[in-house]
Amino acid sequence: MFSYKYIPVQNEQNLKLYKYTGCDNSLLYNYILGPIAELILKITPAWIAPNTLTLMGFLCVLIPHLILWYMFPDKLEGDVPRWYCLFVSLMHLVYMNFDNLDGKQARKTGNSSPMGLLFDHGCDAMIVFVQGITLATCMGFGNNYLAYLVYASGAIPFYITTLEEYYTDIMYLPLINGAAEGCFAVGFFIFVSGLYGPEFWGVDFLMGMNRREFTLFVILVAGFVTCLNIFYRIYLKKGWNTLVEAVQNTGFSFFIHGAITYIFFFSPANIGYTHTRLLMYVSGLHWCKSCSILQMCHVSRSDYFQFRKASFLLFVPLLGNTIAGQILGSAPVCEVLMLKIVLVLSLIVYFHMVISSINQFCAALNIRTFYVKPVDTKKTS
Repeated sequence: MFSYKYIPVQNEQNLKLYKYTGCDNSLLYNYILGPIAELILKITPAWIAPNTLTLMGFLCVLIPHLILWYMFPDKLEGDVPRWYCLFVSLMHLVYMNFDNLDGKQARKTGNSSPMGLLFDHGCDAMIVFVQGITLATCMGFGNNYLAYLVYASGAIPFYITTLEEYYTDIMYLPLINGAAEGCFAVGFFIFVSGLYGPEFWGVDFLMGMNRREFTLFVILVAGFVTCLNIFYRIYLKKGWNTLVEAVQNTGFSFFIHGAITYIFFFSPANIGYTHTRLLMYVSGLHWCKSCSILQMCHVSRSDYFQFRKASFLLFVPLLGNTIAGQILGSAPVCEVLMLKIVLVLSLIVYFHMVISSINQFCAALNIRTFYVKPVDTKKTS
């Protein structure tokens, strides 16, 4: 059941040859976050697996999000307690430290591997959309398309950054980047909600926009500029043909976002505004799957095929039901019911990918996910 091969068997040998190459020019990381992680690394026991640290960081984001879902199951707004926002911002900083610590722990214990990179990347992708929903709620965006854009403003640059790594074989992070400054900004915005309440963001600010809308506008512009810079770097390193291929490989990701956008604006039952959170979950799960498979192809030197049959087969009836509802006056199948069915199936599809890919990587590399493999002293002596 969980033996599906997400990378060709003949490419599994490339996993053992993979070497990570990265360049982080962030001032925040190099002068503050990195040194803090180095200090904590000194007291981190060598028996703690790097992937355990990654998972702990993910839980620092997931658990507060589940608490928020319990408090506001249907709305991305409400009387969000200030103490909760402060709690989320604190846990977000803890997550950032775990995110910086896991790779250092892997190098310290000699357990760096493509499996760890994939696990870290997959958790980070999940955090982008989960924390995006939490941020939209803490800032009081409510059930509307702007809340979806909060998540998409982080998701799209994240995917395109992964594309750059796939084509150039280097994770390049400029002076100001989403992994450091962008991630810190998310925690800061939630912290402000904790100090002044979500209503702080609803005050009129500039050009007819309130603080909430203006902040989103700045985030969207920053994300757009980031994507342009990434494509430009791909062009400089690999040329025009590779750039065209990279742009084409965003197509299925934008199909997902486009389908959700269409449902937001044209759903006869208006489910985009009554079940915003569920639509974001569906989009996020399939987007995360695409990001993870792209990363698998990168570390295994496999060709990347962006079209995902399972995602397509779930989005076609979801979107088709809405289009049929426009034509007929009402959807053939209750849109809320259809959305919930697609969400459950999306969860199954996503976790099937997670478990199957972990099984394949662990078998190919002869490692276990949460186990520190002893260093071969004969090779190091």
